[in-house]
Amino acid sequence: MSIIPNISSSSTYADYLTKLDASISVINSELITGHKALTVVEQAEVLRLSTKTPQYASGEQTISQAQDVIAVAQTGLSSIKDLMARMQLIATQASSASASGADSYFLDRSFQGLLTEVGRLAMSSSSNGSNLLAGTASLWVKTGLDSTAGASVVVNNVNVYGLITMGVMSGIAVDTPENSNLAMMALNQAMSNISGGQMDLQGSSKQLSASTTGLIDLSKQAQNRIDAIQRVDTKQLRVQLDMLQNLKSTYSDLASQMNATASSQLSILG
Repeated sequence: MSIIPNISSSSTYADYLTKLDASISVINSELITGHKALTVVEQAEVLRLSTKTPQYASGEQTISQAQDVIAVAQTGLSSIKDLMARMQLIATQASSASASGADSYFLDRSFQGLLTEVGRLAMSSSSNGSNLLAGTASLWVKTGLDSTAGASVVVNNVNVYGLITMGVMSGIAVDTPENSNLAMMALNQAMSNISGGQMDLQGSSKQLSASTTGLIDLSKQAQNRIDAIQRVDTKQLRVQLDMLQNLKSTYSDLASQMNATASSQLSILG
């Protein structure tokens, strides 16, 4: 868009010199700031894009918090599986027909202590107010700016606490060889459930990472577009500035040949 003012039928020499000075001032300001004077349409576009930028940042933060929740859950599950592996060893020992009553008693005490620790870990594996191991709701993570199904990721919980309180691990004991065999079967099933849960969490984490990458890309695109709208073309501006200064010199010379009244009243012939 040319910044050189048009000559109308009512343009006087004095008025036109004023317009030329204003245009020169605008260009000098743009050269100093590196930002051009925007049209109404350009201002609206910059405002729209600027509004989206913090929304993308907020989405990235939400995803980051969800990733923290998943990381804590994964750490808890790894520790829980270690405890359950020890419980399996104890159950194997207790399943022996040669185990005495005293042996079974002490083995069961150790077994129940580990089971209690599993429950404690499940209840304490929380982050940002969310716990994926305690039987609470799954985690719904908003990853986009709209309300469509594709703009969110659901992170399913791994209800370890439920396995202990009312699931396959509920009431298990190794106080007799028979109960020990039942406990081993329950532990195997629980370990399988937990391993599946770990894989699900890993998949959700990958989805969230991809969403973060997408938001970062959108944010960069928005900022690049804003920069492109605002950025001045220095070479073009200097060409326009030279033209304006030449015009000003020409009309200043013409106006200087008139008196003040003539300069302010005579119209320029386009």
